[in-house]
Amino acid sequence: MLKIIIYILLVFSAALIGFLIPIMKKKFKIGTKFDSLEALATGVFLGAATIHLIPDAISQFDAIRPNIEYPVVMLIVGSVFLTFLFIEHLFAYINHKRFGSTINLANHEIEITTNPQPKKILQEGSLILACGTTLALSLHSFFTGAALGISKEKSSEILLLIAIMSHKTSASLALTIELWKTKATTVRKVILFSIFALATPLGIILGYELKLNLEDNIIVPILIAFSAGTFLFLGTIHGLSKSVLGSKCCDFKVFSFAIIGFAIMAIVAIWT
Repeated sequence: MLKIIIYILLVFSAALIGFLIPIMKKKFKIGTKFDSLEALATGVFLGAATIHLIPDAISQFDAIRPNIEYPVVMLIVGSVFLTFLFIEHLFAYINHKRFGSTINLANHEIEITTNPQPKKILQEGSLILACGTTLALSLHSFFTGAALGISKEKSSEILLLIAIMSHKTSASLALTIELWKTKATTVRKVILFSIFALATPLGIILGYELKLNLEDNIIVPILIAFSAGTFLFLGTIHGLSKSVLGSKCCDFKVFSFAIIGFAIMAIVAIWT
């Protein structure tokens, strides 16, 4: 239990760092080193999903329900992947059409474009944008936390923790910037950020409790499948579009960090 408490404190600290950066520095730009950490986390997420979580979920599901031949685990993984993609597209469409603002959660970027609508409407749109961003990032955080809590492999736990902390900091920074753009009260801003900050710890606790009390229950492989779908999304469309396939598409130095992250997870699988 002490280990879980330490994990929770570290992840929460990572979120707090992202929260404090834009407050302490009015003008802050994400540099190459930060991009490299994001790329490394992306590779770890991709490796964790394809090499660890998906095979584990399939083997555990087959052991508990050997008579079911339908690929239930892959159905869940694909559904979660598409659900997160739909959420990002949905909020991008709504905000662009109604308020002239755009959101790209994959890039952790929010942009308020020129719009002839009244300032009050734009402010309301910015608040909706912040709420949508909080929802999407909190869902990501919850399932990544669950994967960490339910993990049985100590060697991969540390790598997952590092990747989650890296992603948590960058996502926290983007969310904080968006929250402070709105005209919401300080209380509302704190509530929205707290929802995001606590999502990962709650996921860690849930995963850990399931691992202890429901080891042979069908819920465990299903939760692992949900986490795998989340990691697959973070390791491809969400993560790579920022660090590798998007603005950094020609930066092979940054791309190499994604390869390193994936290779590390592949090597860890040899001893687990």
